[in-house]
Amino acid sequence: TRSEYTTMPATLEVHGETTVLLTISEGKKRQVRRMFASLGYTVETLHRISVGGLHLETLGVAEGEAVEIEPAFLRQLVFEA
Repeated sequence: TRSEYTTMPATLEVHGETTVLLTISEGKKRQVRRMFASLGYTVETLHRISVGGLHLETLGVAEGEAVEIEPAFLRQLVFEA
């Protein structure tokens, strides 16, 4: 059986017939796909644009790429939040 878990509310901006910008403040495994499936839609592609306060484009992180974050930069992010 699947356990019940309620996540924080999401915001949705429609950017065309097949594109939306979905903002969630917490995520569970396959949450976005399940949200859309419950409305009768299939998610074909997902693109993460930020994690917390980190905007991946600003950091120069390409799709599928990982980068190492320096400890001083991480401390700065944590204490500014």
